[in-house]
Amino acid sequence: MTNQVVRLSSELSKMGVVLAENLALAPACNRFVSGFGDSRIHLSWSGSNGNDFQKGYGIMHWLGAYSLGIAMAPVGLNGGVAGDTTVQMLARIKAHIAAMKAAGSNLVVLFGSTNDRTGGRIDLGTSKRNIREMVRLFQLAGITVILISETPRGNGSSDFELTTQALKNDHYAMHVWMQEEMSKMCEVVNVWDDLVDPSSGTNYYPYPQMLRDGIHPSKVGAQVIGKRLAQVVAKYIRGLADLLESNTLFDASTNPLGSLTANPLMTGATGTVSANANATSGSVMATGWTTSCNNMTGLQTTWSKEVDGEGVEWQKVRIFGASGSTAPEITCLSLVTLSSLSDQDKIKATGLVKSKGVGLSAVGLALYMEPSYTQKLDGEDSDSSLPWPSEEIGPLSRETPVLTYLTSANHSKVAARLIVNIQPSKTVDCTVWFSRLGAVKVLY
Repeated sequence: MTNQVVRLSSELSKMGVVLAENLALAPACNRFVSGFGDSRIHLSWSGSNGNDFQKGYGIMHWLGAYSLGIAMAPVGLNGGVAGDTTVQMLARIKAHIAAMKAAGSNLVVLFGSTNDRTGGRIDLGTSKRNIREMVRLFQLAGITVILISETPRGNGSSDFELTTQALKNDHYAMHVWMQEEMSKMCEVVNVWDDLVDPSSGTNYYPYPQMLRDGIHPSKVGAQVIGKRLAQVVAKYIRGLADLLESNTLFDASTNPLGSLTANPLMTGATGTVSANANATSGSVMATGWTTSCNNMTGLQTTWSKEVDGEGVEWQKVRIFGASGSTAPEITCLSLVTLSSLSDQDKIKATGLVKSKGVGLSAVGLALYMEPSYTQKLDGEDSDSSLPWPSEEIGPLSRETPVLTYLTSANHSKVAARLIVNIQPSKTVDCTVWFSRLGAVKVLY
């Protein structure tokens, strides 16, 4: 009898391990991540008249990139409203939950409370209760919450200063409370320590490069926040980046998930580098790809191919020199075969991108359409005075907002294109790599 008990105990133990492993693997959330809060969420996206942009200084762009394509933040799930206090957020949360449920989204990034200290002048206890109730409402709806435990604000002269020490103390106390108490209720991400300059003492000012105006993230600040978020999101979403693995083109019968654009794997070297790229001798472009450049006075480029240690072939461009007063732009594109598209098809562009160096303003991936001259763009450059992160970053996954193709729009051109924006009036020496880049149909 004793041996039977031992064997049974052993088997139950093994079953427990297997069950735990299975539960650990169970996908808790799908890849469509929503944002809810104030302007720091709202300004991740923009768009009108057929354009949809994920901004280069938006945290959701960087969340998607650093998640390596596991997560995507659709513009339709933008739950940020500029200037909102927690009272105003609470008033509209049920409508946002309904929108998330309709879209099948069950993970939200919650980012707000700082406006309670200024225009709202809401006391600290009320702010805390409002945040707690919002988290509870999301959770009761089956939505996982990732709460950002606030960011520092002000710089001594911005329009977003906290005007008294008491307000600064309350703002810091809110951060501490979120870290210590709200972490018992939901996942809390601490970016405060990454952004705040310790030398500012109890002013709790950020490092100058982290915010662009005393409250809203710069491109560098958004990168820091998005990278932290991606590390947490990866715990809740199981998936892989939606990247092209083959140069075999779309065929409705034999390859419905094939590329709509030529040569996403960047093979060959018979593509076209435009004369206005000011390319150095020996420059080469991947087969089927072309370039277009603007405002390149004072700059040169070198185009080459590179194969990494995993056998991935990259198109590489180095840009160097001194830029003029009008922001330069370099575009690399591959055309979508229009005969492959039908009315109401959903398409997007995806790819891998790396970058490093000084003088970059943004590196964007877009679906571009003529004659409407509209774009679905990931990594839009809203402010060329703000630098792109200069350290080597990537490879990062990139994915554009989805385009619904309409034959009534009479498009003469649809293209997947990489856009490299350069800061004006700067010394420039930067490099961008891209691969596995093209357009595909979306079946979901």
